[in-house]
Amino acid sequence: MTKYSRWIRALVVVGLIAIGAGQAQADIEYEVIDLGVMLMDPSAASLGKAVNDLGQATGRGTTQNFHHHTFLYSDGVMHDIGDLELHHYHQGNSINNHGHIAGHTIWGDATSFLYRGPGDYVVLGTLGGDSSWAEDVNDHDQVVGRSNIDGFATHAFLWQDGVMADLGTLGGRDSYASATSTPSPPTPAPAAANSSPKRPKSPSAPTSPPTPLPTPTVSSRISRPTASTAPASC
Repeated sequence: MTKYSRWIRALVVVGLIAIGAGQAQADIEYEVIDLGVMLMDPSAASLGKAVNDLGQATGRGTTQNFHHHTFLYSDGVMHDIGDLELHHYHQGNSINNHGHIAGHTIWGDATSFLYRGPGDYVVLGTLGGDSSWAEDVNDHDQVVGRSNIDGFATHAFLWQDGVMADLGTLGGRDSYASATSTPSPPTPAPAAANSSPKRPKSPSAPTSPPTPLPTPTVSSRISRPTASTAPASC
């Protein structure tokens, strides 16, 4: 067992204990799964970084020529996602519930990417510096991480729809984003009572004389002229 595979098992066990501790008085059974490696060699290694709600996982593992590639673990199989035309060394840091992976290269200047499937990936760019590190992706393919803005300062970013936004800092030089949530869809407003328009009924011929309308009540604040008692002049 390699050092990296020991780390994988340790991380999985700790995560399961933390989950079980929050579910008191429940009989919960867990299974620790060895994700394996992508290269059948005694010195090959793999490192798990994230898992989604469907049990798919990502990280990095040794490949041919002892390069390190991002993997997608799904249905019991570890898949090599390839070079991505970026670099021979890269890793996935997060995987959403669509199986899309956010990660970065791990040799030289870091390049962030969002992998959506074979032949479908996006290079996220930077905030003006030479490197960026994608750390998390949500179910809307919004990615967060950090990027150089010059030779020294590093700022947190939010990438969505092809645009990387600088999230700024709290007054210092640097900031770092490591996780993002999936926004819930807006709750529709409740329908107003009797809001549906109703078609007016066709008037029918009256079968009885109409009932006279009641005499309206006049406010006491309205003054009425008093009738004259003098005899009319001829």
